[in-house]
Amino acid sequence: MTGQFQFPVSGKRVHDLDAGIRYIGPDRLYLYCGANDGPMVSLLLRHGDDPNGRTRDRDTPLHLACRQCYPNILALLLAHGGNARLRHNFWETPLHIAAGNGWKEGITLLLEAGADINDATNDGYSPLSAALEARQHDTVRILLESGADPR
Repeated sequence: MTGQFQFPVSGKRVHDLDAGIRYIGPDRLYLYCGANDGPMVSLLLRHGDDPNGRTRDRDTPLHLACRQCYPNILALLLAHGGNARLRHNFWETPLHIAAGNGWKEGITLLLEAGADINDATNDGYSPLSAALEARQHDTVRILLESGADPR
C-alpha cells in the first residue's frame, strides 16, 4: 500500500506509507525523529519509547538527529536519557556525525550531555578526524579549544 500518511500529532506527511510502516513498532521513535516531528517525539518519549533504541545497523535516534542536524530532536532525546556515547555499526558516536557535519550546536549539546570529545573508533577515527576529513575548519577549531587531542 502506498499513498500519503499524515503524522497524528504534527500533521506532517509521509508520501510513501510502506516506508513509514516499516518503522512502526520498536523503531517508531526513529521514524518520527527522521521526520523532525518534535511533538510526536516528545509524546513517544513521555510514554516510554527508548531514546537509545537501535536500528538493525545499531544506529540510534541521536545518530539520526545529528545526521540531519535537528537541534530540537537532539535536545529532546538527551533530556529523556539519550546516551551521547553509543556507537553504531561503524563505531561512530553521535559526536562523530555532528563534527563531520560541522554542526556546532549539536557538538555543544552532546558535550554538555557527556560525550567524550576524544572517543575514537577501533581504527583511531575521532570526532576531530571526522571534522578534518570533512574540511569543517571552524569545527576543528572548536573541538581543539574544547580539549580534543590532535594526536
